Amino acid sequence: MSQFELLDCGDGEHVYSLDWIAEHGAPPRGVELRCTFTTQHLDTGICVADASSWTIPELGVTQDAWGHAGFRGTVAGLLQKTCRDIEMMRGGYPQSVQPNFDAFLSRCASILAHSSGMFEMVIRDPSGLSCVDADNVDDLDWVARRFFSRTWSEDEELGLHENSPAHSDDDDERDTTKNSSSVDAVADLLRHATRVVALTGAGISVESGVPPFRNPSSERESAAGAAAIWEHFDANQMTVQNFNLPADDPRSACGAWWKMKRELMPKIRAARPNPAHELFAWLEARGKLHTVITQNIDSLHQRSGVPPHKVLELHGHMRGLICSDHATPLNPVPRGAGTCTFRLSEDEMHSAGYFADPSPNTIPMCPKCAAPLRTETVFFGQPLPAGAMTRARDAIGACDLLVVVGSTLIVQPACELPGIALQRAVPLVLANLDSVTTYDRHASAVVREPAGAFFGEVMRRLACDD
Repeated sequence: MSQFELLDCGDGEHVYSLDWIAEHGAPPRGVELRCTFTTQHLDTGICVADASSWTIPELGVTQDAWGHAGFRGTVAGLLQKTCRDIEMMRGGYPQSVQPNFDAFLSRCASILAHSSGMFEMVIRDPSGLSCVDADNVDDLDWVARRFFSRTWSEDEELGLHENSPAHSDDDDERDTTKNSSSVDAVADLLRHATRVVALTGAGISVESGVPPFRNPSSERESAAGAAAIWEHFDANQMTVQNFNLPADDPRSACGAWWKMKRELMPKIRAARPNPAHELFAWLEARGKLHTVITQNIDSLHQRSGVPPHKVLELHGHMRGLICSDHATPLNPVPRGAGTCTFRLSEDEMHSAGYFADPSPNTIPMCPKCAAPLRTETVFFGQPLPAGAMTRARDAIGACDLLVVVGSTLIVQPACELPGIALQRAVPLVLANLDSVTTYDRHASAVVREPAGAFFGEVMRRLACDD
């Protein structure tokens, strides 16, 4: 019996991965199917599990895993369902790309009418259940199948870890609460480690007076002196595409972005590293620090004494300005052709007074080409610096202890990084004052206290060993 036939669960066209795995077990690997559909394939059976994400590359449209109930039926039925889904999604895309949706849907109608046309769909399924009804899929010229190893997070979502909960739409149903670990327990983990990697987020700098970007608790608001940045500014507006629009375009984010940075910069300049930052400089001085991976743009790790070459800044930094038409690893989506080379150092930037301008509507412009200036920070809508995630994965792949401080672990792709340590059975320390993560139950230590005070005491205990 083929896998397609085995997946006939009597549930109509739906395929629920967790139910199947609970009864039959999971395939050893995930599967990716890259399908090129034409009129010749309409009657072929196909299964797409609910753990799958699917993408239409020509449209840049993706249906996320667990955001649908799966599908089991014919290619024609999948095509009809896809068209319905895309009709619902297209409203979230700008008017400029709507003709692309019209052309795609028209072509799908032509395929379904057995006339002509073709389209590509990429199905990525960590459960490994998605399949095409064929004796040997690898002999089909319209399906390219590739198997892959699941990530730790994918195994967790599929309930494949010991004591993992079944997938639930309500994260509150997951019993992830852990009492805060002791100073001695964390100190002991650090004492025996020789290659420590840190992964830090906004929470580590809140005690230094830097406001977080999102979802502060009352304790964080009190510590930072202000609520989260996205409480005052529209995160959806702050894309690199909107920043690069002409100033007279009503969608332009340039003015709002500069107003936000002018509010943030004085807080960053006034901030001082707290003991949570200093811990990693202390470890570096003793030859125990491998890398600090940070989602922060405040440079407090470097100011605490960690060598710059050991700090991997996933989201960039505020040390200077560049022309928005200067193509750099941290500005991969320049305003124009990317040919300008204008740049100001940190000292030059502050000497020019760009962040002290009393007029919130003033946008500093490049003296060479008159494009707006910007910091080398990662906007929404732009990729991380080339190679940054590879370096991060490699660092965690080499560590013998991972310490996560102040990160909610909800932002992709950094949220996947702790799973690399857990797959290698490397101890994990999670320090979050008020955020529960999917990793908590698997961590060697969980800290629910202000990071600065806690790690300051950890350093004092370790100093007794010197």
